[in-house]
Amino acid sequence: MATETAIRVATPRSASKGAGDAAATAKKSKKKLIIMIVVGLVLLFAVYHFVLAKKPVKKGPPKPGAVVAMDDTTLNLADGHFLKIKVALQTIKGAPATLDTSKAQDLLISEFTDQPVAALSTEDGRNKLKADLLNKIEAAYPKQIMGVYFTEFVMQ
Repeated sequence: MATETAIRVATPRSASKGAGDAAATAKKSKKKLIIMIVVGLVLLFAVYHFVLAKKPVKKGPPKPGAVVAMDDTTLNLADGHFLKIKVALQTIKGAPATLDTSKAQDLLISEFTDQPVAALSTEDGRNKLKADLLNKIEAAYPKQIMGVYFTEFVMQ
């Protein structure tokens, strides 16, 4: 009988030990599964980010489009002098080839009217007025104009 008791006692112990091993194995396998899922998600994100995702296009300076010539304009300067000026607008590529230049014409008139001849006689004076005119025209025609050219400039 002593043998039977030992067997009975050994059986429950081995069964409980086996259940403990199974629980530990289940915990380890769950940890492994969670780690594998996390690593897999990180890898998927990395592949998407570096390979599949669209990268933003770096914009460089705008490319020139068509040049739109404006009609010549005669303006009154200070001290009874006159200015005959003709301007062309350099558009940005993709802008309409035909522009309504009435806003640009108005800005040209307001910029150059009543200017002293001395201010327009120097290259620095003309360049300053040209830069001011370009800034105003770019504001009036957003993302359409990138340059202003004087094609005729006669003072009297």
